[in-house]
Amino acid sequence: MRMKWVYRVPFERNTDRVKEMRYQYVHRILELDASVTPQEYIFIDEAGFNLTKRRRRGRNIIGHRATVDVPGQRGGNVTMCAALSHHGVLHHHATLGPYNTAHLLVFLDTLNNHLIPPQERESKRDQSRPCML
Repeated sequence: MRMKWVYRVPFERNTDRVKEMRYQYVHRILELDASVTPQEYIFIDEAGFNLTKRRRRGRNIIGHRATVDVPGQRGGNVTMCAALSHHGVLHHHATLGPYNTAHLLVFLDTLNNHLIPPQERESKRDQSRPCML
């Protein structure tokens, strides 16, 4: 027996329930691709960044410590949310701190205004368009 690196894997990632949900998702996308009506997929992702990330290792002359100057206070977090399609980035927004429900609703509303301007929305109100989140 040997010592090995331990890899962190979220406990629900490979459960049978999650695998089945992935399977159903892929089949739903394949069904949409095969349909007569052309589909446009928009993927929304959110990611957080800490502004004080720094290297943990460094270089210096032998016998001298590798040091780096750091701020006295811990830096803030920036959260970025973006909507992507095969056309590229449709909309993005960054905010200081975490993304909560209010931020997400504002992001989705702004994305909706970018995709369908308010003038067009009034004229197309009677035409239903399927939307899948």
